[in-house]
Amino acid sequence: MASVPAPLCRDFDVEVSFDESEVAPQWRELENEGTAFQTRAWVLPWYRFVAPRFGATPIFVTVRESTSRRVLMFIPLCRRRRHGLMTIEFPDIGVSDYNTALLAPDVDLDAGGMLDLWEKIRRALPPADLVRFEKIPATLCGRDNPFARLDWLLPTARAWRLHLPATRELYDQQVVRPKICKEHKRKRRRLAEHCGELRFQIAATPSAGERVFETLCNERKVRFHDAGRFDVLAEPCFAAFYRAVIFDEWSPFTVLSALMAGERTLATQFALRHRGAYLLLMHSFDPALERLSPGIVALDELVTHLIGAGEHCFDFTVGDEAYKLQFGVREAPLLAGFCPLTSLGALYVAVWPWARRIKRRVCALVCAWRDRFSECGRRAVWRCAQPGRGQP
Repeated sequence: MASVPAPLCRDFDVEVSFDESEVAPQWRELENEGTAFQTRAWVLPWYRFVAPRFGATPIFVTVRESTSRRVLMFIPLCRRRRHGLMTIEFPDIGVSDYNTALLAPDVDLDAGGMLDLWEKIRRALPPADLVRFEKIPATLCGRDNPFARLDWLLPTARAWRLHLPATRELYDQQVVRPKICKEHKRKRRRLAEHCGELRFQIAATPSAGERVFETLCNERKVRFHDAGRFDVLAEPCFAAFYRAVIFDEWSPFTVLSALMAGERTLATQFALRHRGAYLLLMHSFDPALERLSPGIVALDELVTHLIGAGEHCFDFTVGDEAYKLQFGVREAPLLAGFCPLTSLGALYVAVWPWARRIKRRVCALVCAWRDRFSECGRRAVWRCAQPGRGQP
């Protein structure tokens, strides 16, 4: 495929809009040239349910080639007040695993070209103190992501992807270690002995999807509440957002699946399917079966299903959870950074690393004191429970 000549590529016009109806044509044109988290099926519900909760308003940036007026890039963004500063960022707030621009497939930009373009974009943006980008993938649609060439973005996080071979036998032989493969088979056998014959199923109808999603919510509620952890599905705006993504237009974009034994649901999974990749967003399991590892067994069954369905990429997305390493995943770097737009924004960027270090140290001290007092409390309870102790 012929590439756009470099001199032409650097002759850009940048347009900024705040109305989604005005940008629908260019968004639709480039929608498949990014990640699942820049599709209208994901972003429009985000603007509808999450944005109002956090005072965010949409911003749409379109980049055209000046002479031909051809759309080269489209960027859905938002603006909100954060830590006292007006910030421009991607529609995320913890739910989007990858953030990037939609880029025409025949356009490539070196570091100099991307910096020139960013300067034009920066000048066209509405008033704000700071641009904050997070979770920018280093590669996009199988090629280098020009946004990753911005000199103020640095690797800060990782995603994990599993490239699936043609058969399950090849997966067991070439992707996972023999010890892990043997352990997965043992866990599956133990779970089946306890619960009965296992079957993996994909929700084929909205009603079946509703049952899986409700089970997922209930499983997470028990597990997260007991551990004192934040559960995004317990927040009304996020729950409404996810329901809109899944059920407003029931389509292959979202996938709800479950590991079953008879009529009992042992584990659940929620994923997106985009550009031939399966992106796992959430998974959970029956808390009563935790010692039998139903979540790991369900993921292993999912690998078998995806290989059988001819899928090539199982994307475990962002996060460094240890269980991912069991499945033969490969690391994919994600970048983040700040671009100040005002002197106040520049001050924030200057002090932010120090503030983050202080916050981490304070959190570590709080956790250490909490653990210490928890241990002291356990010892006091134990002493009182001994014969002759705790008596006046």
